[in-house]
Amino acid sequence: MSVSKYCALTVFTTSLLYALPAKAMQEIDPSDIPSTESQEETPKQPIEIGGDKAEDNKDVIVITATRKATAIDRRSYDVSASPDAASLTAADAMARLPGVITDIEGNLTILGEANINYLVDGEYFPRSLALQIPANQIERIEIVTNPGANTRGGGITVNLILKKDFGAPQSLNISARADTRERYKLAADYSKDDSTWKNMAFFSLDSRLFETTSQNSSTYLTPAEIGQTGISQSTQQNDIKFLSFYAVAKRKLTEGQTLSGGISGSTFDNISESKSSFNRLNDDLILQNRQKSSFFEGQSNSFGLSMGYAKEYTKDDKYSISVNYGISSGDSLTRDIYTIDSINGDFLRNQTRDGNFLFTMFNREKKFTPEKQLKYGFDYRLIANDQRFDGVDSLQANGQLPDGAFDRKTSSMDAYISYQFPLGKLGLLPAIRFNSFDADFTADGNAISQSPSYSRFLPSLHISRDFKDWGKLQASISTKSLDPNYAAFDPILRKTSYNSFAQGSANLKIGTSTNYELSHEFVDDDFTLLTTLYFRDKTDDIRGFYDYIGNEEYLTQYINIDSDERMGLNVNFQQDIGTDFEYAIDLNLYNFQRQWQLNGREFSLKQDSYDAKVNATYRFNKKSNLLLALQYQGENAGINTTRAGRLSSSVKYVRNYDNNLSLTLEAIDFLANETRKSGFRSESLESNIIVERKQRGFRVTLAKQF
Repeated sequence: MSVSKYCALTVFTTSLLYALPAKAMQEIDPSDIPSTESQEETPKQPIEIGGDKAEDNKDVIVITATRKATAIDRRSYDVSASPDAASLTAADAMARLPGVITDIEGNLTILGEANINYLVDGEYFPRSLALQIPANQIERIEIVTNPGANTRGGGITVNLILKKDFGAPQSLNISARADTRERYKLAADYSKDDSTWKNMAFFSLDSRLFETTSQNSSTYLTPAEIGQTGISQSTQQNDIKFLSFYAVAKRKLTEGQTLSGGISGSTFDNISESKSSFNRLNDDLILQNRQKSSFFEGQSNSFGLSMGYAKEYTKDDKYSISVNYGISSGDSLTRDIYTIDSINGDFLRNQTRDGNFLFTMFNREKKFTPEKQLKYGFDYRLIANDQRFDGVDSLQANGQLPDGAFDRKTSSMDAYISYQFPLGKLGLLPAIRFNSFDADFTADGNAISQSPSYSRFLPSLHISRDFKDWGKLQASISTKSLDPNYAAFDPILRKTSYNSFAQGSANLKIGTSTNYELSHEFVDDDFTLLTTLYFRDKTDDIRGFYDYIGNEEYLTQYINIDSDERMGLNVNFQQDIGTDFEYAIDLNLYNFQRQWQLNGREFSLKQDSYDAKVNATYRFNKKSNLLLALQYQGENAGINTTRAGRLSSSVKYVRNYDNNLSLTLEAIDFLANETRKSGFRSESLESNIIVERKQRGFRVTLAKQF
């Protein structure tokens, strides 16, 4: 690429910062505390996760940006697998994609957004199971950062497209992983492929043990409590075990007809123990001394069944029908043993939850030409959940907490239609969705008459323009319904711990989100430059806020936010240097402003953030690779709030052997442990918190293909 063209691209990328009108940001007032597959793409040179370049060795796992995608509303990243990929999951593969950041627990955010919908072959899938799918079973990953009306739900959509041809007629992969941070994993996946049947199964057992320590010092500056300082210290240990499995079988009935069935399930256990102390001082005298020992044990189980039928009239005309049914259950026990000054107390709370859902979906896709496509469909979702809880508080007059029951039944029906077509040199994808939602809530057997119910038309428009030598420009706008916060609609006052209450409201509305996005992608022989500017505006979003009600007690109130705005810029640069080394740099800058009213007072919050990551791969030879990953999350900063950044790191060595055995050695967070610092100051309160968690470790993974 010439220097002049590169400079021009840099100027064009920078100009995107000004392509969207900036919102006036007010200062914080702290004193007021489903998807279908895309068309064929022309890939660029790959960025790999183990193995050699695709032209030298087809048995590699690669993640690569596409040179050109026919689908206007998404980007597709190719993934192909080698034996060592048996130890890698969808989460491992996604962590190296543009705009994707992983937190300390492995949760993913994309462009700063944590609300992510996961699909497998276009059908909705539980997040915990989707991220555990072995990478060697995935053909490609589609990411829709601004889903249109042809996709259900808000947030960002990730569609994992599984391989249609598993390669070997029959294959079994087993992997085992252990590290010095007391995290262990055992996984196995099986696939079989013949002329009639295509079967796939996956099993994973994950165990984690970690400890967190924190210290919070607070100074109360109100006139009634001048100079009082409170210091709290706590240590928490969590023991988590997660078991998940799924199996899918597809049978070819006749040419163009496929019948499929699936089964999935998971069990999640979490045991948490913590100890904390709190002292409030005034003129070096202890006014209050609080000690607390907490124990939490929770378990949740889920089980699902699915059936699907696909009919392909021609390669360009097909439809599919699917039915999914699932059940879930869970129970938890919380106990706080505490001392406030010389008074001893004991709080005990039991909670049980049961639920089931039914989800049916129909999609039709007809392609007239590669540039003209018609899609339409509808889906229906029914969800029912029952929740029961009771408890004992020794400081209450009778010691017995009131029993509670909260039941909900929600149904929604959606229908959409979209049409992709060219208009001159532009590619257009307009779509519209009709979304109808109805809910029936009861609290302690009493119906809540003002349960949310609505019908809405949700339009969207995606536009693309390919400038050939200068790359592709894409713009989009979409309106989506926000997911309801069901706890917010329970108006019965609930005691959640010895000093905390929660109360919902039957008058809340389910909000909407209007999303704008502008991006530019340039792909050359040896590098890719992707720039994305985005703005998301949520209206009537439901959030809960703590409100002090006196006597060391707090109340969580749910309200509709007046506005919740987020604006950001993401820049991703990938380059190949020779045949042995390649790297990618990802930078995400964003801020958000939130405004609300609570008890007649106006609130405003502003926060600026940035995330950055670097991925690099060096190939020693066809058998071994070295992978480096650095990631920095940080400097979330409001006018009176700060959070020191977190630096995470990983160096991974992958060695493949001739007998289909692979070894992975990984050094985790060798640069620093996780330390978070936050501060807050207002006219009445100054608070500083330091949280630390051990993260340095060494991991060994063995994988064998049979």
